[in-house]
Amino acid sequence: MLIKDTEQWANHLFKHAELGDERRTKRLLKISHQMASNTGSSIVKASGSQASIEGAYRFLRNDKVDADNIATAGLISLLPAITLSNTILALEDTSTLCYRHNVTKELGHTGAYKQSSSKGMLAHTVLMVDAETERTIGLGAQHRWCRKDENFGTANDRKRRKYETKESYKWQRSSEEMSTRFADVMDNIISVCDRESDMFEYIDYKTVNNQRFVVKAKHERVVNADGDKLSPYIENQRSFIFG
Repeated sequence: MLIKDTEQWANHLFKHAELGDERRTKRLLKISHQMASNTGSSIVKASGSQASIEGAYRFLRNDKVDADNIATAGLISLLPAITLSNTILALEDTSTLCYRHNVTKELGHTGAYKQSSSKGMLAHTVLMVDAETERTIGLGAQHRWCRKDENFGTANDRKRRKYETKESYKWQRSSEEMSTRFADVMDNIISVCDRESDMFEYIDYKTVNNQRFVVKAKHERVVNADGDKLSPYIENQRSFIFG
């Protein structure tokens, strides 16, 4: 079902958000509807009235409002649509969100080096698409984080850190979340990832758990017990299939 009305869209995604108070959920629906109706606008411009502006900022500053609870409501809302699809592509990528205002003092580095002046946060997102109709279903998972200064180190430091504490764990984390959230239809989901995900740990996880995936190759790996390398092996398979 294609939802074109932004109020209906907001209600579909967030009406079951558990924020501890029904009034907070209603405010979330209103803010979502207003922002979706005014794509690219600030809260001030999208809200339309002083009362709406003040209500929106009170909501955002409320310590009792948990962003994860909002996200969970939106992610779970996809389940009915996902169960109707025979094959789903889970398209994954990481976005860098950079800011220039005073709020950056509380955010992390977004550059490759600690000395970088760029500040912001990162978001690893999984976009669910019906492979047959090419219709976008929605977000299947999302992880957001800020880099901490203490996590910036040498390559050797990163090698000694546990896999689960590294940024590269984001690929497996997304699959773990989806396998829990969409357990009954996980066989229909194909993770599609770029070359950054070409890691032994991630590929091993997907293989061991019989999950479907497509990874853009970065490394010329040995792919079987005979010692065949990836590229020659694929070419041999193509010759075998197509003659």
